Amino acid sequence: MPRQVRRYSPEFKEQAVRALLVRGDRCVEDVAADVGVHSSRLYEWQRALEERGRNPAMSSNDRRDEGPRGWSAERKLETVMRSLGIPADQLGEFLRREGVHEAMLDEWKRDMLEGLARRRNDSQGDSKRIALLERELARKDKALAETAALLVLQKKVREIWGDEGGGTPPPTAS
Repeated sequence: MPRQVRRYSPEFKEQAVRALLVRGDRCVEDVAADVGVHSSRLYEWQRALEERGRNPAMSSNDRRDEGPRGWSAERKLETVMRSLGIPADQLGEFLRREGVHEAMLDEWKRDMLEGLARRRNDSQGDSKRIALLERELARKDKALAETAALLVLQKKVREIWGDEGGGTPPPTAS
């Protein structure tokens, strides 16, 4: 007799995966037995939901179609910050509840640290550029002051000796 293939509704699959993700201290096999499917099938359904960007651990009001990879930077930062205060033995439960893999969390931490390092390097580069521009500004201020002093001296020389160069006559008052 051929084996009958049992079809499960998407809602059933999602509820089963939600039970897997929020199982607490229970092992996967116990959850699978409660649901009535093999543990490998639960993992298969979980993977399928994640590929579609669904997190069954979230309520339908909180669910976003893009999944954790599509979360905003603020939400990723918040999740990373909350994970830092959790003891190692409770981290797995936290990750399941959030619908995040540990590898994602580590990737987000690494991205944030690299971002901070880039910002620090950019800040140091900005400081160097500012110092260079300030030196150039001081040099130009000095040159401008020298030019202004020469113009004042030239004007005084003309007042004392007159315009002997035969150039343009001094302006007359009208």
